[in-house]
Amino acid sequence: MKGLLVLEDGTVCSGLAIGRPGTSFGELVFNTAMSGYQEVLTDPSYAGQIVIMTAAHIGNYGVRDVEAESDRVHVAGFVARDFPERWSGTWGQESLGEYLGRSGVIGLHGLDTRALVRRLRTQGAMRAGLSTEITDPAELLRRVRESPEMVGSDLALKVSPTQVSVHPGEKDRFRVAAMDLGMKRNIVRLLNRAGCQVTVFPATASAAAMNEGSPDGFFLSNGPGDPAALGGPIAFVTDGDTISIDVDRHAVDLEVGPEELERRRAAWQPPAPRYTAGVFAKYAALVSSASEGAVTDPGPRRRVSQAGSPAIS
Repeated sequence: MKGLLVLEDGTVCSGLAIGRPGTSFGELVFNTAMSGYQEVLTDPSYAGQIVIMTAAHIGNYGVRDVEAESDRVHVAGFVARDFPERWSGTWGQESLGEYLGRSGVIGLHGLDTRALVRRLRTQGAMRAGLSTEITDPAELLRRVRESPEMVGSDLALKVSPTQVSVHPGEKDRFRVAAMDLGMKRNIVRLLNRAGCQVTVFPATASAAAMNEGSPDGFFLSNGPGDPAALGGPIAFVTDGDTISIDVDRHAVDLEVGPEELERRRAAWQPPAPRYTAGVFAKYAALVSSASEGAVTDPGPRRRVSQAGSPAIS
């Protein structure tokens, strides 16, 4: 089965398709992991995105349920240099092609992924379309340019859970209130392993609800979409013990402002005591990973009072 990939700048690539036939659109991004492709597929923070894997062979050890990071596949499409027909893995349950087909996702391989990644690195993330149905590149390009942009999208709210859940830790030395905007299961597992009982709240949770029971710390998770569309999480960020990564790191940027944020990030060393009470004592009160397609405008959004606390400007 043949497939077509078209980028919004007019780049056209053709290849062989696996998974479910059809047409899908999303923001084209890449991932450099050598393995862990099932974790990538089921990571909610990739919702609305077509992911290119830079490793040459993807799918060679099959798929198994225990390696999923959520309850379903979230990517809009999957691209690699080669999806091997044969796979061999300990306790593997099915092939990548079968898994994508059952999940309703198109996979495309047999194209020059190096050239695609170089284009994305120089031009930035852009919209793209994958199709096994549309054979005319001009028609697919037209539909790509009509597809929704990532700017302004609230995809994190769409992948967030609707109910509160509690995950006991190994010793429950600390209690963490986590806002889930697309959190992987492994984040909860690692916090549990560190002795934290994690209460996971949906993205619509209020600050009062998350503060109930006076948790030792707050965790703002990673997630898909535009950070600026997350009005609730942005309003939630306070001068407390907060760990944030990915999309919610930008929520911190947008709320606290660059001056105060720089104080908290400086030199990646243990910060002043006023930021280290509770569960995150001895560690940075703000932990961030930059693996997203958004950047925060460096212009000031909040001023810093003489006491060092953020104040509305």
